[in-house]
Amino acid sequence: MTSEYPKWFVPLPYYTPFLFPFHIRLELLHATAFDRDRALQRIVDTHPELSTGSEGRTGVRLDKDKRCVDRDSVFAQGRGIMTELASSTSLLEVYYVGEVGTGLGPTLEFYTLLSHAFHESSRGMWRENGTYTANDRTYVTAPNGFYPRAVSQTDSVELSKLCDDFTYLGRVVGKALIDNRILDISFSEPFYRWLLGTHEKMGLAAIRDIDDVLHSSLKQVEIFALKKEAVLKQEDLTPERKDSLIKQITDENGATLDDLCLDFVLPGTDIELTAGGHNVALTIDNVEEYLCAVVNYTLREGVRKQMEALRYGFSSVMPLSHLQLFYANEMSQLLCGTGSGKWTEEELCTTLQPDHGYTATSTAVKHLIQVMTEFEHEDQRAFLKFVTGCPRLPVGGFKSLHPRLTVVKKSVDGPPDSYLPSVMTCVNYLKLPDYSSPHSLRTKLLLAIREGQNSFHLS
Repeated sequence: MTSEYPKWFVPLPYYTPFLFPFHIRLELLHATAFDRDRALQRIVDTHPELSTGSEGRTGVRLDKDKRCVDRDSVFAQGRGIMTELASSTSLLEVYYVGEVGTGLGPTLEFYTLLSHAFHESSRGMWRENGTYTANDRTYVTAPNGFYPRAVSQTDSVELSKLCDDFTYLGRVVGKALIDNRILDISFSEPFYRWLLGTHEKMGLAAIRDIDDVLHSSLKQVEIFALKKEAVLKQEDLTPERKDSLIKQITDENGATLDDLCLDFVLPGTDIELTAGGHNVALTIDNVEEYLCAVVNYTLREGVRKQMEALRYGFSSVMPLSHLQLFYANEMSQLLCGTGSGKWTEEELCTTLQPDHGYTATSTAVKHLIQVMTEFEHEDQRAFLKFVTGCPRLPVGGFKSLHPRLTVVKKSVDGPPDSYLPSVMTCVNYLKLPDYSSPHSLRTKLLLAIREGQNSFHLS
């Protein structure tokens, strides 16, 4: 940030990340990988006492690039915005056509909407383990996280479109990271290994992280390869005897490889793994080649151009080398925030900030905490999106929200139970009437959440 540190200071965590906890490496990223004003803003966010006034003693002056977006064309407009701002140091701020809301909340929702648009099934970007429908659109599900769908790497209109979409995604990921925004999409660990440049080391075990069914099938085939290897290692057998024993290899059910009726075609596709693959049967003689071919095409060759496009898009925003601070299993926290789990009373009591009519001992605050601890996963997501604009929390949970989640008393003319709560997403404010009971609070809060989705207006 100021270059006032020894030359070895920054490279050390890159070469020895295991020596430094994740949160230390995260702060180092914010302090050294981005521009000066972003680094200072991070300090102000984590230490608000340093700020005195609009710019504070730190003199933070982040240029903002405000863009108006139509909700009906978020994906298309987002592509142009990300292309234009790829090399810009300005902070992207979004507002929507016909809505008065602007600032942090609408911007966080913009990244959420983009995240959802990327996993629409019609785009054909991902391996599908299932689908679900919402708002008349079909989305891909991936319990272990998203990974690109393997396709023929021969130049085609389909491949060109996929590469364009992955370049776009790379820019979104990079811009979200540099602007400290959260993405509402779960990528698999092998996906992150491509970003980190360690994808060439992936083997059969990595298939489990993207497709449980395929992994199980390949493990069954691997049994034959392992039994064959065991026979070949027996030095006391003649070559003829080894050949005889290998031809007799079966699985636990007595089936041979020939009984599986497999050929050298990528499972679930028409992609041939070798020339004339449809006519090359899987046998005990070529079982090792088959396993290597399926793993290699699924994890690398069948997704190479898409993932190279993603890396290109990301690097147009910031250097990929900065990601070397992290391991693949940490990348989800970095880009997509903290994992889900039941919220505890202790957590909420120490992070929720009562103000303007409420204190920590106020009955309404206690009722709110009670209701929040009872939320299931989908209610948590809906609540967060309602209050902050994003259905996920940053790394560290509520304590890492900037500004802090604040609950203030909403003044009403009449019985509080007749009114709905409202929010100011730009400052993470929940304006809560003094409801008569936890049940009334929960009912009104969930109603407000349902009615207040997908729009930002004056409350």
